[in-house]
This record gives sequence, structure tokens and C-alpha cells, in this order.
Amino acid sequence: MHWLPTCLLASLLGVGCTTAPDARKATPPKKGDPKTGKTAPPAAPEISPVNALSGRVMLVNGPLKYIVAEGTLGRLPAAEQMLHAYRDGQRVGEVRVSQQARGANFTADIVQGELRVGDTLRSD
Repeated sequence: MHWLPTCLLASLLGVGCTTAPDARKATPPKKGDPKTGKTAPPAAPEISPVNALSGRVMLVNGPLKYIVAEGTLGRLPAAEQMLHAYRDGQRVGEVRVSQQARGANFTADIVQGELRVGDTLRSD
């Protein structure tokens, strides 16, 4: 009685390991140098650094029209550089960076729009 399950198992394994004859022929030929038969290496992707500056509004003084923003330490925007302010993906204003900076914080004058604490600043 033990030979029947063994035969069934062997036949199932043998049938599952075969491939269709057309599947072997369906692979496309590799392109390359016809003289040497070697294929060309794939082209390396081009990588370019992102130079955009970003920051977050930490304090807004509406009557005097200036903000204090937190940027990236060691990578602050230049004085007089224009930054755009975004809230929930929508552009809400524009600021001009002033001379005052300490650590990762900098100040900017509000040129256009109405900014709130938490708005994102970007140099597009």
C-alpha cells in the first residue's frame, strides 16, 4: 500500500517540472556587438543634486511684516533671496530673506501674502 502514494507523488513532481517547448523559444535574442557577441552594459542613471532651500515659519509678526523661520543648519538662504511660502501645497506668499541669522534660524520680510506659523518656505 505504500507504493501507491509514492508513485502518485513521483508522477506529480515529474509533471510539474516540465516547461512548454514554445516557452524556451520565446526569449528574444540579446543585442550587442555582432563581432564579439558581447552585450553593452546598461547606461548609468543620471543623478543631479537638489539645490532647493527649504524652511518652516516659526514666528510671524503681522504688523511689522516679518517672520522668523527655521532652515537647515549650515545651509541658510542668502540675504535678499526670495522664498515662496506654501500651506497645504498651495502657494500663500513670498518673503525676502534679511541679514539676520543665528544657527539654523533666519528672518525674512513678508513681500506678499499672509503667512502663518507652520507654513513651508521653498526656493523654487
